[in-house]
Amino acid sequence: KHHDGFSTFDTAYSDYDIMNTPFGRDITREIVDACHKHGIKIGFYYSQPDWNHPLYAAGKNEQYVKEFLFPQIRELMTNYGKIDVMWFDGLGRNADTGNRGELLKMIRTLQPDIITNHRFHHPPYHAGDFDGPERSIGRFQTNRPWETCTKIGGGWGWGGHGPGMSLADCVGLLVRCAGNGGNLLLNTGPAPDGTINPRHVERYLQMGAWLQQFGESIYATRGGPYQPGPWGCATRSKEGNTVYLHVLADWDGAIGLPDLPAKVIGSRVL
Repeated sequence: KHHDGFSTFDTAYSDYDIMNTPFGRDITREIVDACHKHGIKIGFYYSQPDWNHPLYAAGKNEQYVKEFLFPQIRELMTNYGKIDVMWFDGLGRNADTGNRGELLKMIRTLQPDIITNHRFHHPPYHAGDFDGPERSIGRFQTNRPWETCTKIGGGWGWGGHGPGMSLADCVGLLVRCAGNGGNLLLNTGPAPDGTINPRHVERYLQMGAWLQQFGESIYATRGGPYQPGPWGCATRSKEGNTVYLHVLADWDGAIGLPDLPAKVIGSRVL
């Protein structure tokens, strides 16, 4: 559910939902079931404001939270099996606004293994399990998980058939997120019929091909041990015994990096 209030799931607390459209089916359930079938982890996006709801529009926040927000989140946490991520949007205020602490407690009671982002609270408080810089690469941070959320092209929603980000920019974005210690959440907005911009599809497939060849330098790695710079960045294996240098700039000459507190026993071009 985004800020406009339309629920893309079957909810008992509003008629402004997917069931009251010509489509008439719970698309959220269909997507979740498909992800569970193929072993793909599922995350729910939910905007806490609701421009359509009369209680929210009237400024009756506490009543809105009690009678609508809590019940809807409870539906999402109980009606769709195991959910891996709860991705909140749109609050940006202290968690005491609308009893968000109790909301988080309810979520973790219903889904003990779930992780949440920081946006149910004021972002500088770094609440939840991970941070989420938007449309920018996060700073070098390895003491707390984070992910950049940005779009491959156009808007967050459907933006027409315009071109997406170049492959070089997509790979550079992915690599710099990994080298700074984070993940990448790369959005595309589907058309009203659910199809994806063919140019975006092509770019995702190209990124997938790149990862087929070089994925060991991204998947299950950590940022560092070197700080990123204009030359590029570094990732390291989870065990810490392999360092991957991602040289992203056209570099004329040598790249000088500090000594590692370990004996280097070999190097190769991946």
